[in-house]
Amino acid sequence: MTAKQMYSGDQLTVFFSWFVGFTGIFACLMQFFVTGRLIERFWIMVALLLLPLGMGSGLLYFIPTVAIAGASIAQASNYVFRYTVNDATMQLLYIPVPAYRRGRAKAFIDGLFKQASNGIAGVALYFLAQAKVTLGTMAFIPVVLVFVWLFLLAKIKREYLVSLMDTL
Repeated sequence: MTAKQMYSGDQLTVFFSWFVGFTGIFACLMQFFVTGRLIERFWIMVALLLLPLGMGSGLLYFIPTVAIAGASIAQASNYVFRYTVNDATMQLLYIPVPAYRRGRAKAFIDGLFKQASNGIAGVALYFLAQAKVTLGTMAFIPVVLVFVWLFLLAKIKREYLVSLMDTL
């Protein structure tokens, strides 16, 4: 919506072409050259922080400015970190889960929970847009969710380490 306010017609197409192209290339480089080293050197919790911190910083910049740079930082973080560092690290969180539960947990989280969350977010955005809620106001919702995300990461750290030690 921010890009549409700034660009029109072919300019919008060019912006998204460059944006998706560069973030895709950066994500590839991240996956091949950084993800493994990052997880190996800093372990799981630091790697899991990249996505929410990147998205949160972009959103916190976006709220007061409603500038395309803030939205771009948030969305670029999503494209670059979600399918590289975050997904690889999330798979490591399943290690201490017993094998008989792991498959069912992954199916529930990846197949149902993630898809339902995306659907709910889409419906919520539709209704917020219909209610003429401003973009800056809409951005408060994901900022709150990022803080919840960071809180939950802090909580699972202890539980993960205990589970991992029990498994080993």
